[in-house]
Amino acid sequence: MAGALGASYPFLLTRDVSEEELPRKHQGKRYLVQTYMDCEMRRAYADMWKSFHVDGYHDSIVDFDEMPARLDELEQSIESIAASRSE
Repeated sequence: MAGALGASYPFLLTRDVSEEELPRKHQGKRYLVQTYMDCEMRRAYADMWKSFHVDGYHDSIVDFDEMPARLDELEQSIESIAASRSE
């Protein structure tokens, strides 16, 4: 899992979630995101999940002209998660 979605696992590990507790399905991921992430991080997670997983993977509706901006947002989201890990 890449991007903000994959970056959520190391973040959750810093919040005392054990590796065994890391979910493999979306419902479990959403529960942990709601439990451990602040509002801004939850919004970024949901937005990245929809853009890359739902729109890109399931629906194949990728606007290639929009992708550079979406990738910049993804990078910012990863940086935000990384910064919060050190807090």
